[in-house]
Amino acid sequence: MTRSATVDLAVFAVKSTFVLGVATGLLGMVNTVTETFCAIPGASSLIAPKLCAFSTTLNNYGSHHSHSTVDNNPLFRPDTAQLATQSAQWVETHLLAANYPATFVLAKSTVALQELGAIVRYNSRLHSRESMATQIDTFALHTQDVGRELSRLRVGALGAVGRLGVYISHLLQTLEGERSNRFADPLLALQRAHDYAITQIDRELGTLHTRCEAVLESLRVADQHLLTITASVQSEWSLQSADADDMRRADGALSALWSWLGSNVVEKEKLDANFKLLGKLQQEVSGASLDVKSTMHGLEMFQEQLAQLKVTAGVSAYGDLSLETHIMAVQDSLKRLQGSEKKLAGKMRELEGEAIGIEA
Repeated sequence: MTRSATVDLAVFAVKSTFVLGVATGLLGMVNTVTETFCAIPGASSLIAPKLCAFSTTLNNYGSHHSHSTVDNNPLFRPDTAQLATQSAQWVETHLLAANYPATFVLAKSTVALQELGAIVRYNSRLHSRESMATQIDTFALHTQDVGRELSRLRVGALGAVGRLGVYISHLLQTLEGERSNRFADPLLALQRAHDYAITQIDRELGTLHTRCEAVLESLRVADQHLLTITASVQSEWSLQSADADDMRRADGALSALWSWLGSNVVEKEKLDANFKLLGKLQQEVSGASLDVKSTMHGLEMFQEQLAQLKVTAGVSAYGDLSLETHIMAVQDSLKRLQGSEKKLAGKMRELEGEAIGIEA
């Protein structure tokens, strides 16, 4: 085993660990929306308590797991140790949480918006009720687009995690074959397996980057719809009585308009739930944009660091580490991934069973 092959494997270990973190970190983006759902009074009495309890369990799970072994792993250079530690934490704390049904929360938002549009159109005396109702209906439809893009991103990230496990398994098989001298040219076999894995990981990064951009564009359009609705609401307030200033709520134009028009039309519990949901929705549109931009920035920073690592990896930072050390490190990463996938599959089955029970 030559030093170049050892260094290549070290680079692969760093990169594979970070891709796990990036993929699962992208999935964790929907956690904030789920927390919003859990905070809504009366929001689905059957499933909300289970989701909130699930969230608490995950937080406790993440807080009790130490990652000190990563800091001491000789595979990681000093300038990438912190990055690797962060990615390992993302894997453990976000993989299961990523399966929260964010599209379900967005669907509830869509229904609330449609009801608000109907109230504006048929049960109000606003001067611009028709145009405002149309604006709200358009925004309601666009929340479905946001949900689809978030779902595609989540599915893509889950797929990236699963496929990365396959790439690691393939490389492990090649490494074991090299140890057992099963290849006529072990270095060539290892180099081919390594190159294939790196090529596939680069492709996964590109796909996730593209889906991030799609989510950002969808959120940008949603934000424009919100600005239009807010301007219409403010214009309508200026035409009302002097008491209209009291309606300028800090939690957003949508929830203020709902409270203003809906209090005499719908039952109290439903009003409270939709009021909270619409108030948070306006905030989450901007917050989600920042989350995705932050993830993309982290991805770009990693690509830059990886390029630097490839240039400087020839120095003696790795010493004469044995192939056994590399194999054990990659195997440990694969075991953690497989354990998380098993837990995720179990939770998916539980949620699917609950969803079927609710529909019945």
